[in-house]
Amino acid sequence: MPKCPKCKKEIEQLRNYCQGENVYSLWLEGNDIQYDLKDFIGRNENEYCCPECHEVLFTDEEEAIKFLKENK
Repeated sequence: MPKCPKCKKEIEQLRNYCQGENVYSLWLEGNDIQYDLKDFIGRNENEYCCPECHEVLFTDEEEAIKFLKENK
């Protein structure tokens, strides 16, 4: 099982945080406001973090996958 190089805890996965914007439609239905998610516009700024210590380990998807595969 992979170990986080920062906190040394065993981890089974990485958390991927990606920055971007959600695009919603907004309308009234009676007196209630309704939202509908229409799109997500990503900025290609990904951070792959340890789920235990939350430190950023990778910013490149290929490197994150390589880490998980090599330490399986």
